[in-house]
Amino acid sequence: MGRDTEGAYQVNLGPAPKPSDIYTHVSKMVIKMIEADLNGPPAEHHIMARKLIGNIKRKTVKQTVMTSVYGVTFIGAR
Repeated sequence: MGRDTEGAYQVNLGPAPKPSDIYTHVSKMVIKMIEADLNGPPAEHHIMARKLIGNIKRKTVKQTVMTSVYGVTFIGAR
């Protein structure tokens, strides 16, 4: 519907050798962003990144990813 090819494969709408899991994919993306904040020059996000590293799991992002298509607000995502 949205013509997002990569997203279609992540939610198993395209042929693939094994099933995909969008929640695991998003959690890995978040971990990469946290690592980038840690490896970059100290900034306002550096302190939070140190607290979050090692604490992001599939379950952490599942509710936000699941409800984002319904217009979850910042408060709801928190």
